[in-house]
Amino acid sequence: QKTILSAASTSVSAQAKLLTAEQMMELLGVSRTGLYLLMRQEGLPYIKFGTIGDGLRFNARSVEKWLASNERQAIS
Repeated sequence: QKTILSAASTSVSAQAKLLTAEQMMELLGVSRTGLYLLMRQEGLPYIKFGTIGDGLRFNARSVEKWLASNERQAIS
């Protein structure tokens, strides 16, 4: 069974399973501003290397756990 992030990047999953900000924006369908809001306000887990914006990475497993914990069901 495929995980949500398996389609994001096969080369990333073969390495350290770290996704870039661009990969996360594409995966979640949000803009850069939306991604930063999810990080700051909703607790989207991330890893920051250095002070330049290009050093931002997302651990695929942590993101999958975060998505599962933030999944909401419609109440009928």
